[in-house]
Amino acid sequence: DAEQLIVETLDWDLSTVVPHDYIHLIFQYIPLTENDKAKIRLHVNTLLSITICELNTLTIFPSILCCASIRVAINGLSIFDIYYNDELIIKAIHCTNHELIEIQRNIEQIFQSYVPKKVPATKRPCLY
Repeated sequence: DAEQLIVETLDWDLSTVVPHDYIHLIFQYIPLTENDKAKIRLHVNTLLSITICELNTLTIFPSILCCASIRVAINGLSIFDIYYNDELIIKAIHCTNHELIEIQRNIEQIFQSYVPKKVPATKRPCLY
């Protein structure tokens, strides 16, 4: 309440912190080439856009959601071992490895629910 009063009194226009705001911060802890960062950033933006629309992710801290999305993207793109710098990242976002893995699984499940299932094409007779 006091923070809100100060912000209103000073007429500051503050925007809410969202998971996308953490992408560049978390990238500082992961040794990646600029090309890999660009690929991962594209996938992370997609994953976060889908994930933040789900009600069960609204209680997850934005930093943790972003970190888990980065791990999903790195894993999906097979760029390198995603556990390379986990200790640094976990310290930076203040969560446990177990929490991060659980949220990562949730993101993967959410993404899979949005991906259309492949249906085998029906065989059509050839017309000559």
